[in-house]
Amino acid sequence: MLPRLRPVSAAAILLPLLTACPAGAGLEPATTSFGTLNPGDTSLTTDATAADSSSDAGSSTADPSATGTTDPTAADDSSSTTKPDGTDTEVGSTGAQPVCGNGTVEADEQCDGDDLAGEDCISQGFVVGTLACKKDCTFDTVGCASNDCGNGMVEAPEQCDGNALAGQTCQSQGFTMGALGCAGDCSFDTSGCSNPSCGNVVIEQGEVCDGAALGGESCVSQGYPGGGNLACLGNCSDYDTSGCACWDEDLGGTTGAPASSGNTGNDDDDLAPSCGGVSGPDRVLEFTAGAAGTYTFDTFGSGYDTKLAIFSNCTTELLCNDDSGGLQSQLMLDMSANQTVLVVVDGYAGGSGDWLLNIAAPGGGFPCQDQDIGNATGAAVASGNSGVADDDLDPSCGLGNALDQAIRFTAPVASTYTFDTFGSGFDTVLSVWSDCSTESVCNDDSGGLQSQASLDLAAGQAVLVLVDGYNGATGDWVLNISG
Repeated sequence: MLPRLRPVSAAAILLPLLTACPAGAGLEPATTSFGTLNPGDTSLTTDATAADSSSDAGSSTADPSATGTTDPTAADDSSSTTKPDGTDTEVGSTGAQPVCGNGTVEADEQCDGDDLAGEDCISQGFVVGTLACKKDCTFDTVGCASNDCGNGMVEAPEQCDGNALAGQTCQSQGFTMGALGCAGDCSFDTSGCSNPSCGNVVIEQGEVCDGAALGGESCVSQGYPGGGNLACLGNCSDYDTSGCACWDEDLGGTTGAPASSGNTGNDDDDLAPSCGGVSGPDRVLEFTAGAAGTYTFDTFGSGYDTKLAIFSNCTTELLCNDDSGGLQSQLMLDMSANQTVLVVVDGYAGGSGDWLLNIAAPGGGFPCQDQDIGNATGAAVASGNSGVADDDLDPSCGLGNALDQAIRFTAPVASTYTFDTFGSGFDTVLSVWSDCSTESVCNDDSGGLQSQASLDLAAGQAVLVLVDGYNGATGDWVLNISG
């Protein structure tokens, strides 16, 4: 009979084998822990790192009475989890994954809500703007811009840039009046805007005046030397000058050649005569008639192409003339004693230059005259084209019944004066008259198709020199006077 074998535990079998194996023999170090033996269970569960007992022939059966446990220091593989970033977190630990939307920048988030981690548009490579955060916790740079504040162009997110206001005004910004500006950071500057209460007789920011409050201004300070009543527009935005006198100079009853002179280049445009093209810088002179009669106003001797108008007030025109005997102008007006009119010296098509205003009182001029040259003598003291004149008088010689020019001349001294049209461009007729009905001398041809006549005159004696044309002829004429 075979002898009875004593049961042997698995540990008794494996331990000599493990301790007998030299280091590096291909087995894991003897730090392997063993599983717990259940009561009555003869099988043995070992750690995954333990030596595989299947290398021995057969499997061992545990001692039913064994109560041993595995190594308490062995790692339990079921006690750990792996984070998304590859690190381990112990089960039951307090470690947490980052949460986008909690308002705090965590882990790989660029931002979270209002938490931008100290970043802004500039740190992101832009020039101006407002950095924001997207819902996925990455930066939102739509509010940033690579613009150049100060280049005069409105670029996002600028409101304005210098004088470029993107069409905005104080009114569009919710104010009543004023001037909208642009600050140095290209945002609107509304310091010049205001919401004044127009009509409270107090000049507030943005108002020029308010009712009777005129800020110390008057018609004179506003450029109306004639004075008058300055007022304020109903919206308080500017002055109302309709009650101011529109004239620049008061001549009183002054007459003469000239009664006044100047240069319109230094004047403004007060009134708009109806003739001679657009109006330009003008001189408005107030004149009061000293006696009843026909007054003659002209600009003969002025240095540019003038036009002349007479107004009864600042809005009503009575007469207007562009050219009369050349580039200068002349008007005649019947006036009553102490009647006041406004004489406007203007320029053709808005021109300006040196001007003379001559005024002849009744008895000092001829109602039929076109031009007054005063006491001028010499070559070409007057010139023009008779084709644009009228027919004032009819000479007694040369079939002279054409369009003519009647020129008033006053002898500076007593002498024999010679008048001629030498240099004129057509067949002229020349006559001299003592008044609008009495002819003193007449000549058709003298040395060709031009004319010449002589007459003794006393100092200060005035005559009319009539340049006419043979048998209705007209053309460019020149008047020469010697004496």
